[in-house]
Amino acid sequence: MSARQKGEKLKSILDQYAGDVLRYLQRRVGPDDAADLLGDTMVVAWRRVNLLPENAEVPGCGSSDLPGEPS
Repeated sequence: MSARQKGEKLKSILDQYAGDVLRYLQRRVGPDDAADLLGDTMVVAWRRVNLLPENAEVPGCGSSDLPGEPS
């Protein structure tokens, strides 16, 4: 998988799950800091896109699948 393909895959993942992650962060740190933390998380993920394995898969990431959330 080329760096461009990995970047496109990461963008797709971030687009799909950003809302769930933001809601999770809002519950954990409050609305004032959640957006900044989401941005920081996305920047780190983008910088590390080249570390994404060839066949990387994203597990189900509904809000109930996030750490610390009841199923």
